[in-house]
Amino acid sequence: MDALRVRVYNVLFGDAILISVPDAPPGGPPVLRHIMIDLGSYTAQAGGGPGLALETVMRDVLKELGGQPLDLYIMTHEHLDHVQGLLHYQQKVLKNQPLKDLLQVRHAWLTRSAHPNYYTPGTDEYHQQARINMHMAQAFLDEAAHYFQAASKEETDWIRSLMAINDRQATALCVDLIRDLAGDNTHYVYRGLDMAGKHPFQEAAFDIWAPEVDASVYHGQLQPVAFGVTRATARARPIVAPVEPPRGVDATAFYNLIDRRRWGYGDNLLAIDSAANNTSIVFCLSWRGWKLLFPGDAEERSWKEIGKRGLLKPVDFIKVSHHGSITGMLPDDLVDKVLKLKQDDPAPRYAALSAYPDLKKKEKGEQDWTYTDVPRQAVLDELMLRADLRQTVEAPVGGYIDYAFEGGTRNVTITTSS
Repeated sequence: MDALRVRVYNVLFGDAILISVPDAPPGGPPVLRHIMIDLGSYTAQAGGGPGLALETVMRDVLKELGGQPLDLYIMTHEHLDHVQGLLHYQQKVLKNQPLKDLLQVRHAWLTRSAHPNYYTPGTDEYHQQARINMHMAQAFLDEAAHYFQAASKEETDWIRSLMAINDRQATALCVDLIRDLAGDNTHYVYRGLDMAGKHPFQEAAFDIWAPEVDASVYHGQLQPVAFGVTRATARARPIVAPVEPPRGVDATAFYNLIDRRRWGYGDNLLAIDSAANNTSIVFCLSWRGWKLLFPGDAEERSWKEIGKRGLLKPVDFIKVSHHGSITGMLPDDLVDKVLKLKQDDPAPRYAALSAYPDLKKKEKGEQDWTYTDVPRQAVLDELMLRADLRQTVEAPVGGYIDYAFEGGTRNVTITTSS
């Protein structure tokens, strides 16, 4: 069958997608080319944890390539649940033999803010305000890490997830490997970049919707937070410094004020997480009349920037952004531009969602997921009004959902691995 195939893997909580495209040069026969989008996972709840899922997926990708080069690797953004798979496979399976020798990546796309000079003054890629924001975020994360080490009872699963996924040091190791995959054919992608020569496709076309070249547009204001914690040393753990109200100040009001100055850490963690998500590469792939949208983890701010520039258009398929979170869903005033309600437009559309439940909570009957309230039920309900929605939880760990879009027809075949 002459069809473009999108294989969406179950990597527990994360993203991994393999796209196989019959790509015909003018007047010539089609050549089967492959695109891989992300490979990462965070949660370690079931089926051997993320290691088993990532290794199973990587073996399947290599099998599909059959010894041929991977034409394009796309790293949407710098979060562990999207980037840590390749490093894991190289370290745990290949025993540190170079993965690049197996994948033979011809081109790699990384989000613009992953450029090694992006935060370096005096370079062409430098963005001053983004650097200021990044340093403020990192200072907060460092202080928060000391606080949660001292006050471990405050560190919920939700906090632990956000802290881990936004660990820049751990992420940097993964991104360094990805930068090396394609050598000189590594490209740092943003809206408006001339894409000529940045991929080998001749028939399939790419329309880059995001990110903006200056990531500072995605950074929210961080709230002032006074943790009041001492730094850890080689001999001592950090401690929350005891404080007493000044003479004449009501003790209850004083301690309530101290608590409120600490409680802002949740909002700050969400702001830092959203800023990274919004740097996602968002692109629309066009092939023989089909339009397929891959937005990484883009959230509301990115969608609005895209919308302001008139780039949104109807698509036949969407990889649901940010695992079905309320912030990853297209805003109410923009969603119709991409996915119309079935009652308004009978043309079939398709949506694939990668998310995974926290099984410990599920076993207790609690309706919760690895990230708090992700996927959001309201998002699932809205998507089902607009598209045929499938979730990676329908496949076994390391398995997949396949979409085959036939060329020259409007036929789509969907299969799930057993």
